[in-house]
Amino acid sequence: MQKFVELQNLQKPLKIASAFAVEHVKGFLYIEAYKKCDVYEACNGIFSTYPRDINNLRFYCGKTLGVSGASCFEEQLKEEPTCPTLYATEEQNQPGDGSERRFVEFEKAQADTVQLDAEKFSRYFFNCNIFTIPGRTFPVEILYTKQPESDYLDAAIITVLQIHLAEPAGDILLFLTGQEEIDHACQCLYKRIKGLGKDAPELIPLPVYSALPSEMQSRIFEPAPPGKRKVVVATNIAEASLTIDGIYYVIDPGFAKQNVYNPTQGLDSLVITPISQASAKQRAGRAGRTGPGKCYRLYTESAFHNEMPPTSIPEIQRINLGVTTLSMKAMGINDLLSFDFMDPASPQALISAMEQLYSLGALDEEGLVTKLGRKMAEFPLDPPLSKMLLGCSDEVLTIIAMITTGNIFYRPREKQAQADEKRAKYFQPEGDHLTLLSVYEAWKAKNFSGLMRILSSPDL
Repeated sequence: MQKFVELQNLQKPLKIASAFAVEHVKGFLYIEAYKKCDVYEACNGIFSTYPRDINNLRFYCGKTLGVSGASCFEEQLKEEPTCPTLYATEEQNQPGDGSERRFVEFEKAQADTVQLDAEKFSRYFFNCNIFTIPGRTFPVEILYTKQPESDYLDAAIITVLQIHLAEPAGDILLFLTGQEEIDHACQCLYKRIKGLGKDAPELIPLPVYSALPSEMQSRIFEPAPPGKRKVVVATNIAEASLTIDGIYYVIDPGFAKQNVYNPTQGLDSLVITPISQASAKQRAGRAGRTGPGKCYRLYTESAFHNEMPPTSIPEIQRINLGVTTLSMKAMGINDLLSFDFMDPASPQALISAMEQLYSLGALDEEGLVTKLGRKMAEFPLDPPLSKMLLGCSDEVLTIIAMITTGNIFYRPREKQAQADEKRAKYFQPEGDHLTLLSVYEAWKAKNFSGLMRILSSPDL
């Protein structure tokens, strides 16, 4: 049985991958459904399937509660599109069920269907069929540099000015790696345009990164005034998570920041790395959403074909596997080193995760999950934070919530001294955790009015 489902009023874009079909095009999903399923509903970030018998499929916010023949991906607004962490267990066919079934559990599963290696997924899910739905994109002309750029940031700024002064109307999208580069680029563009005199058409630089207040981020969706051009300077948050109308020119320096976990040191770090060919194609596609466009790649064609990997390194091979390991142990999957992952994690990372779980009391001497570990597995948090939540005080709960929220401080380049002065009001010598608690208590004292960003609320 086949279903064609239109997803409406979604707060977050959902991506569905099943053992039979995978494709997402502007809110539409083409699904060759599991043969006993007949009703699909999707609203506000929730996808559910109600079958006619006990072989139920249910998906809730990317967390699989019982998966049969299909799997759900929820793409959140993050700095980088990520690949799913897949782990599966074989189970006997149910009476009367003539098809082979594979049950898959996802933990924070996210995927980008544009970068999805459909062939690899097909092989993993028993050589299932692949249905490809072409996107509605316009042709994009790809331009490469003749020689490698020694300073890609300066080359990107120069390219923006050349497009602005020489090319027809149309907005520009420039990809950079982080807040510091983006703020520097916007400041340089503003100064250089002013230096060209009054005869030069006005250029409006608009930054986009995760730490930017939402009201400033929303400016990128506003059309440029007549006779003016806007340039959106963004991290790879604009690579797949956002679609900005009016973009006709894309500048791709070929770099992005990736979160990499070192199991030996037990530390996460953001590392600037070359992007993959799939990411480069995705970036170029941003120029062809509203009309024929151009993509300026600030690297050579030879570098694209010979130096860039076809796809990005799977997330399971570069993150802390504490949450994944604990979830699998709670499911009864104990032999992780020989488990059939789609993309196998490094043994060192798995061993490091199990050592951490043992030190927290989540695993016993034999590597089996404890009662404490089962309780910890119920929380979608890193294991140390999960243990803190068990029997914690209200203050600890608030601190954990603040930690998982992300950076709450906005420090604009032109007002760094003012930002530091306001942040100092809430500084606690005992550490950053109590500083976050102090900020929350001040926000609570103001009846939770305004945004919880220090510079966004005049009262704070």
